[in-house]
Amino acid sequence: MDRDHVDHLVRGLSHWVSRRGIFGVVVPAVFSTPVLADARKKGKRRRKKNRKGNNGQQPVVTFNAFGCVNVGDFCQNSGQCCSGICEGSACKAHDVATCLVGQTDFTCAGVTNVDCIAQGGDGRCLTTTGNAGYCAGDQVPPADGCVSCNKDADCISACGTGAACILCANCPEGRSCAGNSEDSCGG
Repeated sequence: MDRDHVDHLVRGLSHWVSRRGIFGVVVPAVFSTPVLADARKKGKRRRKKNRKGNNGQQPVVTFNAFGCVNVGDFCQNSGQCCSGICEGSACKAHDVATCLVGQTDFTCAGVTNVDCIAQGGDGRCLTTTGNAGYCAGDQVPPADGCVSCNKDADCISACGTGAACILCANCPEGRSCAGNSEDSCGG
């Protein structure tokens, strides 16, 4: 309905009803047309479609105390993960074998477990900075042999591919590198 039609309608009806009364009838009628109702439905569908959880918000990347994302938590790329592996928007662990999170004693000697078979023999179950179990083939170094790290990528140059940054109370910083095969860290 254009302005001329509304003016003509208002003038024609003004003999029986005040302008405010007509305005109260005409305006709601105009805004309840099928075209506007369809537009409102499409807007609702768009809002529902754009929801991504967390009350419509995009998931948030949460970094731990070591500046990386724990295994199992949301990630946008592999560089954010302590393990260096981001698949399907979640950080993944590597070289876990049968190790579980928390299988580390205070000295980080780990739990010797015949089911934890590292490359080249029995391994030790340790916990990584990304809060994942890790099957290490190395003997954990003495305090003077600790390698400073925050995430697994920091350990590759010292211990080779598949190395991990593990929690280790024996080390000055509380963590060190461990490899997945015997003597991979030069021990």
